[in-house]
Order: sequence, then structure tokens, then C-alpha cells
Amino acid sequence: MEDNAQTVLFERCGGKWKRILRFLQSVEQSCILPLEGITLLISNSSVYSCGSSLCGVLGQGPETKLCVTFTQISFPSPAHVVQMSASHNHAAFVMQSGEVFTCGDNSSFCCGHKDTNRPIFRPRLVEAMKGIPCKQVVAGLNFTAFLTRQGHVYTCGANTHGQLGHGDTTDSPTPKIIEFLKQIGSIIQIAAGPSYVLAANQLKFL
Repeated sequence: MEDNAQTVLFERCGGKWKRILRFLQSVEQSCILPLEGITLLISNSSVYSCGSSLCGVLGQGPETKLCVTFTQISFPSPAHVVQMSASHNHAAFVMQSGEVFTCGDNSSFCCGHKDTNRPIFRPRLVEAMKGIPCKQVVAGLNFTAFLTRQGHVYTCGANTHGQLGHGDTTDSPTPKIIEFLKQIGSIIQIAAGPSYVLAANQLKFL
């Protein structure tokens, strides 16, 4: 970092480097999308966000279009967030309980709520996954994949390229299990790109 950049940052921090360092060291997971101007991070099981929030991806409410400082996201009930994922227009959060909350642009039903195709500005429980504890979520381009504690994968949202893994190109307004993956054993990890989902089983096969 150049000297002038360090000086600017030092002034913005009020000269309190140690406080900033302690905060950064407490970060358990971060999700940074520089092109979209979105940053989310987990610290002490709470989620903080900043950046652009035109479609609700920051989870700060409809009145927030731009957030210039890290602000804690409020959930409907006390929540301990263990994992999260975000794309340019939506975010998903896994709780310690295994419940999943989502927020953002739901026009493609990527948030898993079939009762509305409007933006969801604050985290909302995905009712279709209630009673199906999850351990990981991944947000793709207008779709979401859920990995359950039992090793099953569910997907919802846009399916133009067959990225939901159901053998068709039909969009899914609520999470639906990928039947094919049940045949290859328990899935231990998933990943997603703009138009695809990857899943690894216990033998580390994709």
C-alpha cells in the first residue's frame, strides 16, 4: 500500500489501527464482489454488509440504497450465522440451526420464495427448507444451491442452462432436490459459477 493510501486509511480509522486489526482478525468468512460494489462478512456469528444495495442484497431494508460503513444485518430472530454466499443480486445465509435465510432480487425466484417475485430487502427464512437442516449454500447468477447435512443438494431459481441439475431447463420457484446426486452418495461440498453447479462426494469426485 502506498504511503498516501496508508495515511488516508489511518485518518478514516480515526487513528485506531488496533481496533481495525482486531475486527479484521475476528472475521470468519467474507464475500467480496468488487465489480458489483458489495461486501459481506461474518464476525462473531453476525453478518455485516456494505456497498450497493439496489436490489436488497445487503439485507439492510428498502430504505438503504448505499451503505458506506459495515452495518450489522438484522435477522427476524437471534441468529448465529455459520456460512454465507452472495452473487450480484442476492445473498443466502446458513444458521447454526441449519435454517437458511435469503434476501435480494427474487424476480427469478433465486431466493426460494415462490409467493413473490419482488426484491426481498431483509433476510427471510426459506420456508421450503424448513425441517431440512443445511450446512452450505452457494449463490449463482439468479439461482441458489443448498447442501443439507444429510448430503443432499437442492436448487432453485433460473435454469436457462440446466444449472439446477434436474435434467431440464425449467425454472424452479422453490428448492428442489437433485435426484441424480442421491445416486452417487453423500455430497460434502458444493460450488457455483454464473451458470453451473459443482458437487463433490466423499470420494472427492465431481
